[in-house]
Amino acid sequence: MVEYHDYGVKLSKGQIIKLFQSHRKGIGLRIRLSKSHVNGVNKLLLTQTQLNKILKATTGVQLNLSAAQIKHMEKSGGFLPLAALIPLIISGMVRRAALLRMPFQLPSRTLNRPGITELLKKS
Repeated sequence: MVEYHDYGVKLSKGQIIKLFQSHRKGIGLRIRLSKSHVNGVNKLLLTQTQLNKILKATTGVQLNLSAAQIKHMEKSGGFLPLAALIPLIISGMVRRAALLRMPFQLPSRTLNRPGITELLKKS
């Protein structure tokens, strides 16, 4: 069994959404982190090889997260703190639409995803 280590990185909203989408689809994910984003508050479970790659990076790093690794993040709780950001992202999108005086509507396929309605009710 592979041993994973907690490591904090700074993920963008788009990267967080991609992480959730890849988890839902059961596929791997490739994330690019710049030098300023290799330290942060978003916890990921990384292999020793990935951790060494980050520590040796001088300009940035590209991480390949496997489907099994993403699934393990959910089981160990490393994935759940990111779930709290989804309502914030959606509310930010609504506020932006209001500032631009544009109607905002979430796509129906977004609302039909498992767990999205529960997250929206919590916010």
